[in-house]
Amino acid sequence: MTVFTVLLPSELRGKLCIFDNYAEIDAAVERNRFRRGCLIVGSPGIGKSTYLLYKLSLQLSQRKPTFYYSYPALRFFNDQGAFEVVGQVPDLFFHDDFQGVLALVDAEKRPNPPPEILWENSSQLSVVFTTSPKAERWRAWVKDRFPETVISKAPDFQEALTAWQLYRVADSHNRIIQGAVQNHLKLLQDAWTHFGPDLRLGLKIMVYGLAAYVEHRRTVELAANSLDFENLSKLLLDGASGTEVTQKLVRSVPDPSSPTILVNRIRSQTVMRIVAMSYRKKDLAQRRQLYSALSTSTHFSTSLGWLFESMAIDKLSRGNITVELTSLTEINHQPLALKLTDRMVEIFPKRTLGWKTSHSQTFYVPAEGNNATWDAFFYYKDGQKKIGVGLQMTVGRKHTLNSDGLNALDSRFEAAMVTEFYFVFVTPQDYSFKLPKVTNNQEKRWRFFQLGLDVTDLDPEGEMLARRFREFQEIDKEDLNIDEMDVD
Repeated sequence: MTVFTVLLPSELRGKLCIFDNYAEIDAAVERNRFRRGCLIVGSPGIGKSTYLLYKLSLQLSQRKPTFYYSYPALRFFNDQGAFEVVGQVPDLFFHDDFQGVLALVDAEKRPNPPPEILWENSSQLSVVFTTSPKAERWRAWVKDRFPETVISKAPDFQEALTAWQLYRVADSHNRIIQGAVQNHLKLLQDAWTHFGPDLRLGLKIMVYGLAAYVEHRRTVELAANSLDFENLSKLLLDGASGTEVTQKLVRSVPDPSSPTILVNRIRSQTVMRIVAMSYRKKDLAQRRQLYSALSTSTHFSTSLGWLFESMAIDKLSRGNITVELTSLTEINHQPLALKLTDRMVEIFPKRTLGWKTSHSQTFYVPAEGNNATWDAFFYYKDGQKKIGVGLQMTVGRKHTLNSDGLNALDSRFEAAMVTEFYFVFVTPQDYSFKLPKVTNNQEKRWRFFQLGLDVTDLDPEGEMLARRFREFQEIDKEDLNIDEMDVD
């Protein structure tokens, strides 16, 4: 859609991207035009403010009177022109002529509730209020007017690309950057996958490239490290408790059982790993609390696969246990016992050189989640032998084995000069698991095992969690992308 208004950022050149979910939002707005109004809430950077401009454009094209508030100005549009409303005169909109007139309110510019003259008891206006999940912005208004809540969905990545391509971005010297989307396409995709939907982060990447990506990751790590368990629990259990910091960790979505109830989900598997690793530094009691919160909340937050992965990494890296590996390819083979010691966990970016991930006392976890083949690896000494052990933590009954991902792990093991190559599917205890199809060359190169691991001793509600693992029959983890774990 092409529009011309001073309310649009100049970088958009008068253009708006209309996302698919706007039709659903608009239906709710129209349904409540003569009733109680709408609260449109969702994570930052998913196009909520743009919806208001889209709706304003529709209103103007139909010559319908409309109010638009974006701090500090309240403007009024009708077929006579555009006007600014000055002052806060009580009972300004009490007349029946204002019934069905929309007041579009954008809370993103400043953390404030809508101006009271728009929603006081005498007002006949229908307020449409878009905001991030910060209840203090809307609590008073909702208490008085009981608006319908619409939880805005994020656009998909293709829609995001369309929106970004509308922007004309400039560098620090105000020089236009040509082909900014195409130049950073892979980085934009990585950011979307590893940190969740965020149009604003994409715009930063278009200007600053890798530096913006790295800085965002740093803020995510700081957010994870800054939260104590009490605040983290509140964040996970209360969908309206988000702050600018915590929204780096979670995204807000509708509860599947009640679509007008806001709940939080960890933004991605990558973020889940960062949260779990930040808790690895804490004592066992706090880690138990974390896993209990993740596993017992009816609203929460993470897939069962992510939860199992985090708990398995925690238990295996801390060592002081002997595990038994069951061969998936060798008939009548006795279980192989490995005595594990405490290893330091190192989270490494995918571009890390192979020789830098070769230390025998380190438990390596890739920084990027969504790795379809392996989640971690370590090295094990057996006399003169150095064994590379790749791990895929899964609650699925079977799992894909991507050749490119296995080759990337092979390259890291070669750089570490291992003599034997093990690949272990770590599953919940007493779990039937089927080896995915492997090639003859892979079977000659690798020994494939299953490790049934009891992680529920890390959770006070262990038996309930164990039952959930046993009953799980779906594909593991929400995002099964192919591996891109490059090794130089």
